[in-house]
Amino acid sequence: MRREKQLLDNALEAWTSLDEFRRRRRRCKDFTFGRQWSDRHRLSDGRVVSEEAGWLDRGRVPLCNNLIRQLVKSIVGRWRHLQRDEKVGVATDIDARTFEEFLISGCAIQRVERGKISPVGPARVFFRRFERSDGDDCSFVGMLHDMRPAEVLRRFSAGDAVRFGEIHALYQGAASENSSLRLNASASPCCGAESDFFHAMSPGMWRVIEVWRRGCTPVLRIHDPERGAYATGDYDEETLRRIGEMNARRRKRGGKELRWYPDLDDGWEYFWLAPGGEVLAYGKGENHPFVMALYPMVDGEVRSLVDDVIDQQKYVNNLVMLLDDVLRASAKGIVLFPTDQLPRGMTWNDVRRIWAQPGGILPFRRTSKNIMPYQLNTSGTVSGATEMLQTQLKLFDEISGTNASSRGSGSTAKGAEMMARELEQATVSVYDLLSTFRGFTERRDEMLRGNSRSATD
Repeated sequence: MRREKQLLDNALEAWTSLDEFRRRRRRCKDFTFGRQWSDRHRLSDGRVVSEEAGWLDRGRVPLCNNLIRQLVKSIVGRWRHLQRDEKVGVATDIDARTFEEFLISGCAIQRVERGKISPVGPARVFFRRFERSDGDDCSFVGMLHDMRPAEVLRRFSAGDAVRFGEIHALYQGAASENSSLRLNASASPCCGAESDFFHAMSPGMWRVIEVWRRGCTPVLRIHDPERGAYATGDYDEETLRRIGEMNARRRKRGGKELRWYPDLDDGWEYFWLAPGGEVLAYGKGENHPFVMALYPMVDGEVRSLVDDVIDQQKYVNNLVMLLDDVLRASAKGIVLFPTDQLPRGMTWNDVRRIWAQPGGILPFRRTSKNIMPYQLNTSGTVSGATEMLQTQLKLFDEISGTNASSRGSGSTAKGAEMMARELEQATVSVYDLLSTFRGFTERRDEMLRGNSRSATD
């Protein structure tokens, strides 16, 4: 079986170059869906742990006031509403989920093939660097597929028994290795595992790597003067031999000979590869089947809407924890505790734990029988923390470009006219996002129409 090791290495290089993008996307996705304490930081004792582990180490459960999820839902809902008002058709669930991904990662990708649209997760796509945000100047792109064994064998063997056996033997070892890897992975169906280039992420599936490459291919431009027709053929010895034979026959009967000249064809070729680089299928096409939109694509970097507001979300969460500290522990400060008064059988950690808990009981040895158990009450104060929290919430609106009315929350607008103005201002703030995605769907629809015509020809 033919093996394209260099092409596989090029695909792996393109995949590795997007590691930082995938890392940022995972972080944005975590913050969107409420996992907002996963950033790592250094504790006073030198340990580097997640923020969640740091709070748990202090006996606290970190709280999360997820503003980002509501922001994403409100903009997706606004987009659906505009689709309805503009009478461009009811937005499909595929487009809605793609737009949600666009807000989270700044990357929207769909696949158009055989007149059908399929959403593509950015975690499975790889490409070489390009300059245009729509990917029009892309020359190398591909995707990782997890397929059922029956689908791989049926699709790439084409009914050939020998090739069927070759593909089955090829994947036998890889499938057992992949199964052993999956045994140690999380079995949670709702938490996606980290993407891996060579191994399928679902048990019982086989990894297939799709690669599209654009390049110059030598071709022959052929003109038939007798029929007035033009054709393009491969520039190889076999094609030249056949042209020579046809011209020899035409010379015998006094006909006009074929005219030809060498040229270069700037076209696409595709490869379906096994994880070892073996070619499962090969062919040529006018264009790759992916339609992409990257936002805002400045110097090759993509910064999403969610990425813009993560710092504000973190600050809000920390203020909420501060307020919770005030209410929960009544603003307790440092305790001066004589070392010779440590109750017998207790450690300093025991004292610290009891002191931090409201309603805790701290035993002590009394020096007089007149001392009775008594309760200590202190009054907590927020010291302006609530005002600071309100300021941060307003800054969140400013940075995200939305307001309370656009998110379906309470609004200070009085009257329908002011409400309409608030909604218009919120829509203008995210209009660039909406317009960029609108251009993405228009390019997709154009590709879909061309794809459908090709399928019927």
